[in-house]
Amino acid sequence: MIYLNESQAAEYVGVSKTTVHQWITRKRHPLPHLRWGSRSVRIIQSELEEWLEQYRANTGTRRLVDIGGAR
Repeated sequence: MIYLNESQAAEYVGVSKTTVHQWITRKRHPLPHLRWGSRSVRIIQSELEEWLEQYRANTGTRRLVDIGGAR
């Protein structure tokens, strides 16, 4: 299992760290993540990939910016 922090996840999918944070904190269909302590967040790479594919399939979008803006 590969764990990514917010910055690594952002670099991996080509978006900003702010966008990844928005995905984590959204009310509907948040990005799965683990909290390590009070501030540290880790995202399992395979879960990130699955979440992106599922969201793209459900919305019909290919643009990651669209995923970040939808709440």
